[in-house]
Amino acid sequence: MGQLVEQFIKLKPTQFDGTGDPELAPRWIEKLEKAFGVLGCTDEEKVLLAVYQLEGTANDWWNATKAGVFPEGVDPTWTAFKTTFNDKYFSETARERKLVEFLRLRQNQLTVDQYEAEFARLSRYAPRSVEDPQEKARRFRDGLRSELRSQMVALNLRTYKEIYERSQMIERDVRERAIASGSRFAPSKDNHQFGKRPMLSNRRFAPPVKKNLGKPPHHSNWICRLCGRRHGNGPCPSRTGACFKCGQFGHQIRNCPSQALGPRPQGQRPQVGPQAAAPQDNLNRPPAQGRVYAVARGEAENAPGVVTGTVKLCGHLAYALFDPGASHSFVSTQFADLANVKLEPLDVMLHVTTPLKDKVIVSLGCENCSIVVGGNEDRIDLVMLPMFDFDVIIGMDWLSRQKAVVDCGSR
Repeated sequence: MGQLVEQFIKLKPTQFDGTGDPELAPRWIEKLEKAFGVLGCTDEEKVLLAVYQLEGTANDWWNATKAGVFPEGVDPTWTAFKTTFNDKYFSETARERKLVEFLRLRQNQLTVDQYEAEFARLSRYAPRSVEDPQEKARRFRDGLRSELRSQMVALNLRTYKEIYERSQMIERDVRERAIASGSRFAPSKDNHQFGKRPMLSNRRFAPPVKKNLGKPPHHSNWICRLCGRRHGNGPCPSRTGACFKCGQFGHQIRNCPSQALGPRPQGQRPQVGPQAAAPQDNLNRPPAQGRVYAVARGEAENAPGVVTGTVKLCGHLAYALFDPGASHSFVSTQFADLANVKLEPLDVMLHVTTPLKDKVIVSLGCENCSIVVGGNEDRIDLVMLPMFDFDVIIGMDWLSRQKAVVDCGSR
């Protein structure tokens, strides 16, 4: 045993004193198991070596607990030690907090690489949210800053690897162009808002063009060293996949619709978004009215009477906002796509008033969807609403039917 301890110490294992972030506990176990794998330890040796690394309050806890875990005559097992240890230092409440932290993760001021590292770190506490490759990719994409997320949606990238690598590429391109144009690269001054306000329309993304304050106009139309063309200071279309002529996605310049179209009469706009698919009889009926008090995390934090949590919707974990101020229940476009929810035209189009007093016209929904809240399964009717911070908003149509009481005191 003495030789084993000596070899173990040479691996420089971490000690554990029971203080600090609860995340340190599973990390400590993980590092120990790596060392045990190298040394080929038995169950009893694993427990002895782990206890050897306990210090302070953690050591006091084990001295008071071990007799109940391994009574006299019972052989120590690593599984029993881990279960007891995690119950103490990484409880179900701590795991739930890490799960919520993962579901709320947004890129904000982080670089793509920093965001990806945080996503990977926290995803280990949300295995059900990342076991499906499509759901993992969707959650990573939806946490990106809005200018990156819009391009990922427009390019219809589906895999985690594709989204991560294309985001890196676009971010690097923006940085290089900023340096080449003589400006100091920094995130937009509005970056603190990214991830807090949803995109309330389905307009296609056009690459941003920076204003050239204090510089001659020709600087904004320089020749790109990547493609040899002039396209302003936005990301190079050869990297993003956008059309060189109009900046939109889904076609190349040779097939650009704007080349075949004359000027559109003033005031006439193309119809975009879900309402374009609404049947003609819907358009002839007066729209119904709806409202939501919060559609973004920042609004939810400031709104009275709302709480957030996780539910199971259509067989998938969903980050939910329980909003008594919402007239209807809403599902995000991305979640509906992930869960393969069958969307059908509403009997009457709905004008939804948002916290910013904007009106969003929606025309698609799904009836009788499965929802599990607090272990109880029920059915819910949903209206599709473009939003990014929540997968579902549960409104008064469902809450009143359940005679639900929203407890804001513990939120």
